[in-house]
Amino acid sequence: MRTSLALRLIASAGIASALCAQEAARQASPLSSHARQYLQARVFELGLDATHDFAARSVHQDELGGDHIRVNQHYQGVKVFGGEAILHMRDGAVREVTDALV
Repeated sequence: MRTSLALRLIASAGIASALCAQEAARQASPLSSHARQYLQARVFELGLDATHDFAARSVHQDELGGDHIRVNQHYQGVKVFGGEAILHMRDGAVREVTDALV
């Protein structure tokens, strides 16, 4: 019984470690960084303040070569429920922002 629990804990730790590595890679990608900087430069235009931040959740490239970066909104380090934006980019430039920022 203890061996089974220990194996589950080890497996959980390995999964968590892999997820943390994936999250770090996503946040470090040039598109994610550009999307975050783009939104941070416009927080006041978006009706937010300087205590808001953004973290990339996913990066997707469509069949036409457009990039779509989905980001989560954070307020004072806490994820905002329902606060997200999608930045639609082409050739490294933001073309449109679809947002539900709170």
